[in-house]
Amino acid sequence: MATNFFSNRNNQDPESELFAKILLLANRDLFYTTLYSAIVNHPSYVILSDIPGDRKVEILNEMIDYYESREDYEKCAHLVKVKKQVHVC
Repeated sequence: MATNFFSNRNNQDPESELFAKILLLANRDLFYTTLYSAIVNHPSYVILSDIPGDRKVEILNEMIDYYESREDYEKCAHLVKVKKQVHVC
């Protein structure tokens, strides 16, 4: 669920986490569009980040579900490619 998007984050700054939650709730489309752009343009940041792999996969799955609901399958395909690389590392 979108409201739990940032739960269980160990190294997250509380103010940044609160801002991200507010943005996600206020404008989900803008949030996912911005996050998608960052992931596609810099996938190594996702793949090599210190966020646990299972949390990365969870976030990517939430994004894939969101874009599937919008029938934006091209974005889903890009996210699936990144997700496969997360499993490798």
